[in-house]
Amino acid sequence: MKREKREIGYSSEKINTDELTRANSGNVLGALSARSAGVQISQGDGVEGGSTRIVIRGNNNLSRNNQPLIVVDNVPMDNTSGLESVGRGVDWGNGIADINPYDIEDYSVLKGGAASALYGERGANGVILITTKRGKKQSGLGVTYNYNVKITHPYRYREVQNKYGHGGPISFSETTLKADTNGIYQYPGIYGNDNLILDQEGNTSNTAKEFGYYGSAVSWGPEMLGQNVLWWDGEMRSYSPQPDNLKMAFRDGITQTHNVSVQGGNDKGTIRMSFTNQDHTPIIYNSNYTRTTVNFGTNIKISDKLKADATLTYVKFKRKNSPMIGEDGNSFSKGFLYSWPRSYQGIDRETYQLEDGSRNQLAEYPFRDVDDYLWWNYYNNNSWQDRDKYTGSIALMYDITPWLNATGRISREYSVEQFTSKNKPTDFEGKLGGGYSNSLGKNTNDNMDVLVTASKKSIFKSPIGVRFSLGASRWDYSEYSISGASGTWYYPNMYTFSNITDYIFKLNDDGTTTVENPDIGDPGSSLVPANTSAGSAPIRPIRFSTCRLKNIFLWNSQQETTGRQPCPRTTTPTCILRHPSALLPVKPLRYRRRSPG
Repeated sequence: MKREKREIGYSSEKINTDELTRANSGNVLGALSARSAGVQISQGDGVEGGSTRIVIRGNNNLSRNNQPLIVVDNVPMDNTSGLESVGRGVDWGNGIADINPYDIEDYSVLKGGAASALYGERGANGVILITTKRGKKQSGLGVTYNYNVKITHPYRYREVQNKYGHGGPISFSETTLKADTNGIYQYPGIYGNDNLILDQEGNTSNTAKEFGYYGSAVSWGPEMLGQNVLWWDGEMRSYSPQPDNLKMAFRDGITQTHNVSVQGGNDKGTIRMSFTNQDHTPIIYNSNYTRTTVNFGTNIKISDKLKADATLTYVKFKRKNSPMIGEDGNSFSKGFLYSWPRSYQGIDRETYQLEDGSRNQLAEYPFRDVDDYLWWNYYNNNSWQDRDKYTGSIALMYDITPWLNATGRISREYSVEQFTSKNKPTDFEGKLGGGYSNSLGKNTNDNMDVLVTASKKSIFKSPIGVRFSLGASRWDYSEYSISGASGTWYYPNMYTFSNITDYIFKLNDDGTTTVENPDIGDPGSSLVPANTSAGSAPIRPIRFSTCRLKNIFLWNSQQETTGRQPCPRTTTPTCILRHPSALLPVKPLRYRRRSPG
């Protein structure tokens, strides 16, 4: 229902859609930055494809999500953030990133809680209304091609000194390189925070008290003058400044977007169809993504009183390795901030893998608070995100009388998302440390509403006008997920659920059975999933239901045993899917020792 801006009782702002395409942001919310008063937009990791957080007029509550509702073609969309923890984790982005700027016709921001009158509790933090294009009246069909390329150059880094290298204070004297009995300078080691020292008054104290706590990233060590030093890995190298080591994990990124659209229309209606392909190489390595969008929209005049509106959008998104951010031990950002000093040369990045493909053990690794094998994990432990999303709506508008109108609309947002992880084995044989996991999730978001509107600009030839609306809406949301992972590998380099080392069932003297694992790695009990549940709950305005099924791959290996003997290798995993109608939690299977009797 369209109304004049002066008629509504809350603040609204319309954004020029040309600015969205000119901004060339990886997320359409990013194009709002500095273009709308009271709208705060932030992106946690600074890498395209990550979640974008938007807050209108500040936070409204402390315990719940403060982001506004996103409505696309009258379909309230699922915009759940891909990052649950603020401090650390992997950010897989949120739903708003799937909207193609080339398909947007109108972009409006409804500010304040008064806007929630339109969408109930979901709109309490404001609403962003997006309408996609339906084509225009014109002679014949019009074909438009757009090509956009964006090059991203990371240029702003922390200001650091490049005179002193790795080392912490152990006294108030100037730090120097130590030499062995042969006169060979040694790379500075980790000093720790509790070395006893004498303070300036000559009293016994410790380094943490006098200088504060520090990690291995501190660079209060010897001056870097190009000395020939025996490095921590046993190689002789120059002890020299590394002014560019903060740039080590970054490169220039490039995004290419191709868009082709066909549109036309006449007095009977309009139609438009577009195809968009986007290929993105980010500023960090091993983390590309592609997005393909197909959009269809039409307006049809069935009769003088009956009109129809329909839209359908399909998005295919595929991403490899969203970056680890925050304080996680596998975040290179944490490494540069807390772990790697100014003398850091990235030796572990160049030597993390041996010639035979196995992992270099990196003996005497001197850096704390970060995973010793961060670069191995960075390049060899890969995850893929595959998402297929369908969004469609159909609306009928009927003019009962010149002043009375009825509208009915039904819409659906349906997405299927799959995550696949493959960890490369760390040994030459191809079994130790290898891992495989796969999860599948489905989300369905259905919306139905009916609205009858009576509007007259003048009643009984007076200057008094009236508008009256009566409607009803229904919202149904369901969620389903299933996941599984392999355990200790039996076959080398085989990424399947069935590649697990079977259990050993041991019959104890008291008649009970215990489970042991015949190889190093995950115990058999860890292969049995837990926290499987399903349920439903009503939510305004009419009904809201949710169903969650997680971790329901159960590996069933049963064999009568006497004494101790391994299960046969012919045993294969069995996937048991529990029907959501059970509505009861499924407890994990566990073998426990019981007392006799």
